[in-house]
Amino acid sequence: MKRRIDPQYEWKMPINFYGRVLDENEQPVPGASIAAQWSDLSANGATNETTLSNDQGLFSITGKTGRGITIRVSKAGYYTPKRQQTSFDYAAFWEANYHEPKANNPVIFHLRKKNPREALRSGEIRPTIPPDGTPVRFDLLNGGRVSPDGQLEIAAVTNTEKYPPKIFNWRASILVPGGGLIEYNDEFPFEAPEGGYQPSVEFDMPTNALNWKPLVEKSYFIEFGSPPRYGRIQIQLNGASQKASVSYWVNPSGSRNLEASSKEQVSSR
Repeated sequence: MKRRIDPQYEWKMPINFYGRVLDENEQPVPGASIAAQWSDLSANGATNETTLSNDQGLFSITGKTGRGITIRVSKAGYYTPKRQQTSFDYAAFWEANYHEPKANNPVIFHLRKKNPREALRSGEIRPTIPPDGTPVRFDLLNGGRVSPDGQLEIAAVTNTEKYPPKIFNWRASILVPGGGLIEYNDEFPFEAPEGGYQPSVEFDMPTNALNWKPLVEKSYFIEFGSPPRYGRIQIQLNGASQKASVSYWVNPSGSRNLEASSKEQVSSR
């Protein structure tokens, strides 16, 4: 009905937006830069405006008209997470990103403060793992080379046929001798946990497994040695191949801080 009366009504909706910027500890971030763009009937099809968050981290964009608005939040000295909503629709109530503004319930945006960076031992290795379950250890403090004193052990029983069947039996395990692993899915995995590590993880993929898959990709914090040292790994194991892929970051100082220089940063899987 509205479209019959005014075919362009969707681009004339009132837009008021209320937001708040918090850090990783849920504390206000004052002075954050807010870049807003809303789609409208202007010559460019969109209008832009910038503002700053106040001492309580609050900001607002009000008195505009259009169909929807996009909000980008940033501040020097902070990381901007990718995993937060930035687009809000004001015309289509059936859309997942339809937004009803509430001044007393602002949309929360998070930034993560950058901390002092550490000199980490980091790298990527693509080792060959024997297909018969023989374990191989890798020294992450010395370029990821194979060593009986390595901090990371991988073992696997994998397919050896040149042309593997669509589904096949395989299994693999990851072990940190004298230490352990904790899986993570954080976007900013910059601080290793103090405890809670398990010595090893196993992946068992018989052909009748409900969750069968030909490869696994995982990210783990690791703890090893005495006194303990910390790091993190991203690992890919392929049941159809003897090749593995391991990216690693290890802090040799014993600090749990894993925030490396920008050239060493790799996003988590």
